[in-house]
Amino acid sequence: MKNFKIEEALARAKDNGARIFKTDIAAKLWPESNRDTQRMNMTNLCNGRSTRIKPEWALIICDMCGCTLDFLFGKDDEK
Repeated sequence: MKNFKIEEALARAKDNGARIFKTDIAAKLWPESNRDTQRMNMTNLCNGRSTRIKPEWALIICDMCGCTLDFLFGKDDEK
């Protein structure tokens, strides 16, 4: 999914004063996985190599980063 804007959502969260890290998100998305697997999955998600994104993942990311689904999927420039 090339239009999945996790990096931008993290940058936006930082601009708004939140300290959210990819490792924090990965731990929420894949709590049953070890840290290496979480890191690999997060890298694939950020680089557009994931073939599917579960709806609950998108909701978790939006909640943690303070953005909307439209922003996360590149459908809204939401400044």
